[in-house]
Amino acid sequence: FPIIIIIVLQEIMEGVSVHFSEDTHLDPDVVHVENQGSKYHLPEAHIGMLRNHHTYHADIPVRYNLGGEHVTVDQPNYNLYVRVIDTQAPEKMEDGWYKIMVKIEIKTLKDGRIREKILLTNTEDTQKQMEVLVTAQVMDTNRGNPILKDGVHLVSHEIEDESDWPGHSH
Repeated sequence: FPIIIIIVLQEIMEGVSVHFSEDTHLDPDVVHVENQGSKYHLPEAHIGMLRNHHTYHADIPVRYNLGGEHVTVDQPNYNLYVRVIDTQAPEKMEDGWYKIMVKIEIKTLKDGRIREKILLTNTEDTQKQMEVLVTAQVMDTNRGNPILKDGVHLVSHEIEDESDWPGHSH
């Protein structure tokens, strides 16, 4: 009986092929900002899977072109889970854009999806702004330990937890 199912699946899958976009060079294990393809029509930094009742720091490389290199990076007042804690000096890229590393703190207070914004503002012309959507999936503490992306680090946790997983030990 199981052999028949396998043969039927093979026949169904024969004409199926998978096509990848040009951006397949992006490493899924590293935090990066994806400028296209977000259903929210904003550049999106997906932090990955995180555990509930934990605090993380994440380094996000943000590319921008706001008419100058000097920007401030802030979070709107209504952000509950994401807070900007540090930025590095902007670096000019070959294509004329700038890249700035933004360090954020993420508090995971409930299961589900985090969707919060950080805001880059040109210091010389405050009308020139860019929002970046920070997203993460928060899983219940009973569901195991997610593997953290490069650039994401566990800072603290509210529930006693001993773990041998990379990035989760103190």
